Amino acid sequence: MADSFSDPQALDARGMAGPFGKFTEEVKTHLDERTHYLWLQLAASKGVTSAELQRDLIYLVLHQRTPAEMAADDRRALLRGEGRNDALERVGGGRG
Repeated sequence: MADSFSDPQALDARGMAGPFGKFTEEVKTHLDERTHYLWLQLAASKGVTSAELQRDLIYLVLHQRTPAEMAADDRRALLRGEGRNDALERVGGGRG
């Protein structure tokens, strides 16, 4: 099985892959105007888009890491000679 870094089908429109493959699922919500403004201010202060901040926070809550941190963990494991599946099992992830 190809990993998300070498499989072109596992990349999103900007060439980004998540730790479990291509980002394909959408999460939507509605906010009041003041909360939305504060959210956009927070994203701007972090130098990320609203979507990037939302994705990072969702991953932090569910996996205790951002997608970038998970990818870095995966890359370090590969450099140590561990297979992708070994690395994902160690950090509590995996596909499907």
